[in-house]
Amino acid sequence: MTRERSRLEHDAGPCLLPTLRQHEQHGLRFGRHPERISEVVSCLQPTHVEALLVGALGDAERAAVHRHIDRCSPCRTMLAGAARAKAARAYGRSSPVPARSMDLRMPRSGDVLGARFTLRRPVGEGGAGVVWEAEEQASGRLVALKILRSLDAHANRRFVREVRVATALRHPNLVPILDAFVDDDSGRSVLAMECLQGSSLADRLVEARGSLPWIDVGVVGIGIAAGLGAAHALGVVHRDLKPANVFVRHDAVATPVRPADVVVLDFGIAKLTADAGVVANTGALTRSGTLLGTPHYMAPEQVRAGAAVEASADVWALGVLLYECTSGIRPVEGVTAVDVSRALLQPRILPLGVRCPEAPEAFVALVGRMLDPVASARPTMGTVESELRRETALVGPERLW
Repeated sequence: MTRERSRLEHDAGPCLLPTLRQHEQHGLRFGRHPERISEVVSCLQPTHVEALLVGALGDAERAAVHRHIDRCSPCRTMLAGAARAKAARAYGRSSPVPARSMDLRMPRSGDVLGARFTLRRPVGEGGAGVVWEAEEQASGRLVALKILRSLDAHANRRFVREVRVATALRHPNLVPILDAFVDDDSGRSVLAMECLQGSSLADRLVEARGSLPWIDVGVVGIGIAAGLGAAHALGVVHRDLKPANVFVRHDAVATPVRPADVVVLDFGIAKLTADAGVVANTGALTRSGTLLGTPHYMAPEQVRAGAAVEASADVWALGVLLYECTSGIRPVEGVTAVDVSRALLQPRILPLGVRCPEAPEAFVALVGRMLDPVASARPTMGTVESELRRETALVGPERLW
């Protein structure tokens, strides 16, 4: 037994050993380096899993692995188990929320969180929390800290556990997560991320007066699909994709926009799935009875009580985003969140080609499939990425924004 195989079996846990041994019977070799992948036919080798988790695969190799994972349940299970173990090794167990009295106010400038980060200035605010620019005391580097408003101990522990699984995946289109912890003084959950330079896609839409050329939207969509496809492979569903949670680096202002310029933010309400496909024991409502997500970007199944929310919900949200960024209008509208939720139960969406005649038929058709009310009829993120790459490549170099 090689060292790689022994470590992977330890990481996967006893419940996954039959899966690993089944792979071995099918002719797997546990070599020291991952073979170059053009298309994965048999099940993944442990070296492929390790290379994927540390970001060592190229774009084509990573896409091939994701296509295989889409159709192979044993490999999804193996990958999810290895990611959980990697996250546990890196960060260990989260500390319980102290029982002593806590400062109930939100942190302020100059406060030190986690005995590591000094708050400098707030840079954003949403319904779930506030984002601060902060300085790491030991290194002096700037980081972004998202501080959740919730003081519920159960929610805090769940948040830390789920985010730490997401940190196991290194992908250029996902915001680099540095740490997640519960602050001892305030009892609030804190997410530490790389401090990015640029602006959100929502801000770009405002600057562009509501819409962008379809080719630029397609290129941005490639980056989003690549990042979320990697998250889905680990069993993480974002559940709140929208323009405000997509970041475009500053470099894209003066140069042609590229998929690498796109970063998906805010996995604050992301859900870890049981088997890299189906969210366990979730419906449209939280324990407090509030909807999870932003209504205009939520899939129909997210507003149905008791319905399972799968990775296909993120595909719907990306379809809404592509539709909106291209046409300037969201496919499902309503004055209130209740209006939108009701409309989602029986969505009547005007085809994108009617609103944006200049968009090519293949692009319009893809967006239409992504907005299928039946979750199982939507394409996977891997398919979305591949089709967007093919369609944008037909046009030539990306445009300037």
